[in-house]
Order: sequence, then structure tokens, then C-alpha cells
Amino acid sequence: MYKIGILTYHYSVNYGAVLQAYGLYQFLSDRGYEVEFIDYRPYQARNSNLKYLFFRGQRLINPLLLWSGLQKLQKFQRFWRSQIKLSQRTYYDREELQAANWDYDAVITGSDEIWNIDNSMLEYGKDRSFFLDFLDGKQVAKLAYAASFGGTVKLGKLQEQIYRLFADFKTILVRDSNSQKLVESGGHTAAKVLDPTLIANFEQIIAPPAIKQPYILLYGSFSVEQGACITALAKVKKLKIIAIGARPGKWRPPNNILTVSPEEWLGYYAGASFVFTNYFHGTIFSIIFRKPFISFDRPEKSIKVRDLLRDLKLEQRIVTQAQLADLNWDDYLELELDTDNLNQKIARSQELLLKAIVKLQTAELVQSS
Repeated sequence: MYKIGILTYHYSVNYGAVLQAYGLYQFLSDRGYEVEFIDYRPYQARNSNLKYLFFRGQRLINPLLLWSGLQKLQKFQRFWRSQIKLSQRTYYDREELQAANWDYDAVITGSDEIWNIDNSMLEYGKDRSFFLDFLDGKQVAKLAYAASFGGTVKLGKLQEQIYRLFADFKTILVRDSNSQKLVESGGHTAAKVLDPTLIANFEQIIAPPAIKQPYILLYGSFSVEQGACITALAKVKKLKIIAIGARPGKWRPPNNILTVSPEEWLGYYAGASFVFTNYFHGTIFSIIFRKPFISFDRPEKSIKVRDLLRDLKLEQRIVTQAQLADLNWDDYLELELDTDNLNQKIARSQELLLKAIVKLQTAELVQSS
């Protein structure tokens, strides 16, 4: 059986990161491939999982968040153990990856912002492991699926090094136009595909919440002005407000649940009447579950959100701070989704990924005959 390894941000107490990892794994496993994650947990990943234990901007334990944070971490750990296959060994640094003997036929890096070299907090993009430099391209085929540079628009002094690494890839599939431009500016070919969450099927792992009253779902951290907007719609439509999974911002919503598992998180989305979010995957899952939504604009994340919604003809769903005072609810209460356009993009993304793998399998058979 053709064996595929995946290297991405699977080890994260973040719903979008974990579910994009699961999405790619589920899609390939359902098509008969032997798939597992390279269980790479660098210091930055382990450290980022502890950030919800601290007061914002400080290194002090937050007793109010400590218990809920530990509960959430345990639920994510159960998800990793039960829903995805991890490599037998866990790797904690680049040296361990470089010293390992790999028996994969191919390794896919992606999705998420694995190549974001401007991420000052995590600096994942400066870890060349996510460019698969620890693999011998003659022994293990290298691919990228829905990889992203995030907000990085210039490669600077790392440009030459990154372009050399791209030369060893068999196929490069990226998540957004900005990443496609950066890859192609180095003379390499890249096609744009959808995030793995949009090509996967989550039906088997959804855990519906025990809520009878219709509700607005919140996923994000919101300003006071945004909170007033949310409260206004809840009052008009007689909907309960439920926030899941994110620490509150300047506005503290009612019914804020920090401890849901990824399966429960999906269930809250599936049952919602309306969604407010300012996260990329919060926006994606609104689309997956066909929920009317508003995606509040975050300048530092606007590249990927706008790129996705522009492609799906939903850019009007982005609401900026300046628009809050004059919102017309009639423009947002129904989701007018071009399903034919979305289905075409899903089919193309699936096809490009599977074609890349089949091409590798065919080449391997020819070499061995």
C-alpha cells in the first residue's frame, strides 16, 4: 500500500489547525492510502499550546483560565489519539527529523500557514522542516497541499534558500493567491486549491450539543462595537448567544464555553442559526455547514479571508469596523452561496491532489518494472 506522511500543525489546541489536519488525513485515508502524521512538536508548537494559561501580554498564570485550559487540552489530546494516526516516534527538533530513517513513499506538507516567515510569535516559517528539507527527494517524494505563506508578501533574505527547496518538490498546491504568487515568482509552478476542511467529510465525528433554543454562534474575540452588533441581531431574531472555543476580547459574550472538543465544536456549528466570527476557519465552517454568517475584518488576517470569499463570491460577508453602524440585516440573514462554483472548486482541489499522488505511483511502478 502506498504510504503517505503528513507534516503540518496537527499538535495545536486550535480548532482550525486540528481540523484542517484531520481533513487531509480523512480525505486520503478514505481513498485507500496508508496515511499518518509525522508527529513533529517543535518548541514553538508546544509553547503556543500554553498561551491560554496566561494573562494577555504577561507571563503570569491566569487561574480563571487554567482549569478550562487543561480540560480543553485533554479533549484535544483525546482527539489526536482517536481520530488520526501519528508516527510511532515523536520528534521535538530539526536534528531528530534529519537523523530519522523515513519509509514513506511521499510526504505532504500542509495545510495552514506553515511557510509564514513573518509570524513573529511562532516563527514556523523559519523552520525549514516545513519545507521538507530533512527528506531526500530521490527517496521520498515531496508535495505541498494548501500550504500558505499567510501574511508574508516578501521572502527577503530567505528567498534564494526557499526557492532551492521548492525545486525538490514534485507538486506544489497552495491555499491562496499570495502564496501562489510567491512560489511562481521563483520560477516554480503552483496551483491554488481549497483548504483541506473543504474537501473532507466531518459527518462521522460531529457531536451535536444538547440545546433546544435557536442560537447565534460566536467564534472569535470581538470588540465592544462588534458585541453591540451581535446583541442587536440576537434581540431582533430572538436568538440565544453562544460563544465557543475562543478567549473573549474587549467584549465578553454570554454563554462563553472554552472547553469544547473538536467534535463538539463541529456540533455547535452544525446546529447554529447564524455565525459571527473573525477567524479564517470560523468563516470556512460557516460555509461548510451552509450557515449565514458575518466575518468581521481583521487586517492581519484579511489576505486569506478575502481571497477565499472572493473566490466563492461571498466577499460581501466581510464587515469592517466602519460598516458596523449602518448594517442592513436583510443583506445577511440568508446565505446566497453559489454551490455550483463551490462544488467545482472542491472537485478540482481533490482532483489535483489525487492526480499528483497517482502520478508518483505510476512513476514508481515504471521504475520497478
